[in-house]
Amino acid sequence: MKKTLISLIFLAFMATTLPLSVFAGILNSDSADFEVLRVGNVTQNPGTTSANWNTAVSANPGDVISFAIYYHNTSQSQVIRDVRVKLTPKTTGISTSHDFNAVVWGENTNPVYGKARVYLSAPAKLEFANNSVKWRPNQQVYSESQLPNNQNGNNIFSSRGISLGDIYPGWSTQGNVMIGFSVPQAQHINPAPSPYVTAQTMVAEGIRKSGATIRGSVSSNYSTTKTWFEWGPTSSLGNKTNNMIVNTGSGSKYTTSTIDGLSLDTIYYYRLVAETTGRTSYGETMIFRTLGNGYVTPTPVYKDYNISIEKIVKNIDTPNGTRIETVAKRGDTVRFTITVKNTGGYDLRNLEIRDRLDDSLRLVNDLDKDSDKENSRKVVWLVDELRSGEEKEVFFEALVAEDARIGSILRNGGDRTVVESGSLSRTSNEVFVEVANNIPSGGAAAIALSGAKVRVALFIFILMVIILAVVYRIFKS
Repeated sequence: MKKTLISLIFLAFMATTLPLSVFAGILNSDSADFEVLRVGNVTQNPGTTSANWNTAVSANPGDVISFAIYYHNTSQSQVIRDVRVKLTPKTTGISTSHDFNAVVWGENTNPVYGKARVYLSAPAKLEFANNSVKWRPNQQVYSESQLPNNQNGNNIFSSRGISLGDIYPGWSTQGNVMIGFSVPQAQHINPAPSPYVTAQTMVAEGIRKSGATIRGSVSSNYSTTKTWFEWGPTSSLGNKTNNMIVNTGSGSKYTTSTIDGLSLDTIYYYRLVAETTGRTSYGETMIFRTLGNGYVTPTPVYKDYNISIEKIVKNIDTPNGTRIETVAKRGDTVRFTITVKNTGGYDLRNLEIRDRLDDSLRLVNDLDKDSDKENSRKVVWLVDELRSGEEKEVFFEALVAEDARIGSILRNGGDRTVVESGSLSRTSNEVFVEVANNIPSGGAAAIALSGAKVRVALFIFILMVIILAVVYRIFKS
């Protein structure tokens, strides 16, 4: 009896050390499964069939397109709890090509991801058709079912998406969530010219005995810009290259010019000049030295555009945890701080810092910002200029909602927290808020241990079964 009891306890311990994936469900793993995200043109193919769905589609102004997010529990026997689906973005910019991303996940399974692209014949933005989200569970093809718990399908764009409830294994429970978008008439891809222009002189290349290629970068926010280089053997310059016309779009464009007929082993000065809408910008004056007999050009030090972003979190009402994780009760105020630093060698203009909150957080204080008034869960900061080496700190505060699920982990950061300057874009690290009834001592440890809660509960359950089995055998004998 003693050996049997020890063996059973050992088996219980070994069971709790197995990977949790042993007990997890599996999504969309069958070779016959559809792509997670597909798209079809409903206008060009009314009553779209499976042959007309793909991961890319073409559309014209005025067309209606539809996305299909596919899910299938391919587990042998595990029920996947609280399956959710999410699509991004809800709105797009003006372009001839738009990318969309979908994710399907559950409480006890790894997420699966899908991508689809829409090509337009003319520049336009895609507009979500309000209340167009339809659920087709259990192999339904043309009929729809009401979403569980009377959810608003528009929430499919939120951080937690929409819930489809528990999905049992097998082909009979596979399904799709359909989302409609419309293509408006063609729109002009460029806004009005910007009130600024910036010229940056860059290190020269291709230095020879009698010539060199001088370089620069121009930023003028969609404005058509005239550029040229000024150069000469003294700081007074005195020479000018031919004018070049540059359209920078939303970022920066490089421009170069090759100058010849120079004297060997001589220092030359140069700078880039940019002009638009009556405004002129002069880049800094830089130098290079032509090659001479026996002269070796030193390796130039290149500068580049770069930026970093870091996010931290703190429970204001009951401080606990670390810089990236904390525990909070419903109604607690949590502060998120974002630090952006220009780590490149050039000054940056017109930075935009964006943050999107979890559905279980309510914005209460967003300082030094312009907030999105549509849903009060998006915060935007506009920074006119951030010089090389400088950093900008912004923060906002949010309440943990009264309906936040106890035990849930609210994630913030990642692709929800972005800084952009022209074509330069960076996402922040993730931070975590665990929702609890009470703040445990050593709140950070509570978060760190949250992944072990399932194992502890499983161990206790198996141990109780063993004890009951032993008691039963004792009474039976």
